[in-house]
Amino acid sequence: MAPGNVTAGGPAAGSAGAAAGRSMPPARFSAQARLKALQADIMELILERGLEAGDALPTENELSAELGVGRNTLRESLKVLQALGVIEIRHGFGMFVAPSNFDALADGLTFRGRLSLRHHGQEALQLVEARQALESGLIAGAMDLMTPERLLAVEESVLRMEALAGAGRVSSKPTPSFTAGCSSRSTTTC
Repeated sequence: MAPGNVTAGGPAAGSAGAAAGRSMPPARFSAQARLKALQADIMELILERGLEAGDALPTENELSAELGVGRNTLRESLKVLQALGVIEIRHGFGMFVAPSNFDALADGLTFRGRLSLRHHGQEALQLVEARQALESGLIAGAMDLMTPERLLAVEESVLRMEALAGAGRVSSKPTPSFTAGCSSRSTTTC
């Protein structure tokens, strides 16, 4: 982790540029770039420490000191990470790695896909490419978990979904029997 990433181009750099008569990019861009770098640093910290869903993160004071940022800046980044579903902030208890939940991501992607129809579907094509990349990267792990029993359950679920679709009863939500056949835990989807 590089704490210097989030402080580069701080207020002193802007003052020097203004004093020299040079045009500086808007401070907002610089602040956004620093916040994004800080969010990446926090996620890297989670990965480096091997933290899992439900594990506590260091306190705000500890993170501020370790990352070399002020608490207000840290809080802004933590709020974004909470909105993204990376962490949970439990007031009075601390910050924790959030459980895996792709609902927010799926909702955002669905919105972006629908919005892209206004722009000749370019964003939708990018979503298809992202989906293909994800599926390609995950297929080996899924194959390692697949058993004959799970494969049979998936095949049966696909046949039921095809029958429902043929009858005009289509849903974007996965069925419990399909997800149970795909995963080692019935709450994890394929």
